[in-house]
Amino acid sequence: SFSNINSKQVKKMFVDFDKIIFRLSFRDAPLANFILNLFFQWDIWTLGKIKKFSEKWKTDLELILNKIEYLDSILPFSNFHFHQKDTQFPTIDPSLKNIQATSLGHPLIPKKQRVNNPLEKVNFSSVVLITGSNMSGKTTYLRSIGVNTLLALCGSPVVAENFTLPPIQILSSIKNEDSLDEGISFFYSEVRKIAYILKTAKSNDIPSLILIDEVLKGTNTRERIIATEKILRELSKPAYRSINFITTHDLELAKGPKAKKWKMKHFVELIEDGKMSFDYKIRDGVVNSSNALRILSLEYPEIVFVDI
Repeated sequence: SFSNINSKQVKKMFVDFDKIIFRLSFRDAPLANFILNLFFQWDIWTLGKIKKFSEKWKTDLELILNKIEYLDSILPFSNFHFHQKDTQFPTIDPSLKNIQATSLGHPLIPKKQRVNNPLEKVNFSSVVLITGSNMSGKTTYLRSIGVNTLLALCGSPVVAENFTLPPIQILSSIKNEDSLDEGISFFYSEVRKIAYILKTAKSNDIPSLILIDEVLKGTNTRERIIATEKILRELSKPAYRSINFITTHDLELAKGPKAKKWKMKHFVELIEDGKMSFDYKIRDGVVNSSNALRILSLEYPEIVFVDI
């Protein structure tokens, strides 16, 4: 609020400020500036005026600038709420030990194209393992959770009918890249990111929201399943106080005996009249189909032959 700012004082301050601007305006007139500095040392006198102005109005200026900074910080959220009519302000409760949302969507997807999904209540130390076909919406779902959580923590409205969460840190491994400069392979980049996530989640006092997309996809299937099982088992320990969302293409991982401890969700493609489409809706359980060969067949049937 600007109620504690004296408007009369502000007017006086701007009168003084306008005088300084007037003095500085002569710098845009080379001839006048040359004459004034030659005979009156105009710039030195102006510098003195600026110094006196800053000393006289220091307290008021700091107060006004703080108010303007605050206003500037909330204007983007107000603008976002104005243009996105379906957004709501979240509920952040330090006593909560779970995260939950209704009709959650990605804010960067236009409303006409956006498909919102529920985020059922997920408690600390829980793992949600998401399987699904290629292009079916797994990664976008993770990003929707992450982006809306970040918006909520910043004080912004979110793309959801309601969204409740505790104060939480976001740790993600969604986009990993190799590096020729550092001599790092894609797999090693991914391993370093996951190791950082585990260490940070365990050492920090604040709970964590962990988002890992296609975990350890840079290595072979056998070792990936073994390593992923151990990682998920580790994240399930109370010491981490983390809420975990993991996507994978490894159906063996989702159907194994150790998977009973995890919540299973999936996305799937739809086949109608031989054509493939997606509804981008999240479902319970493990996906029962895959579409990699079908996509290859559609793009280049001369090489890929598959009974579809």
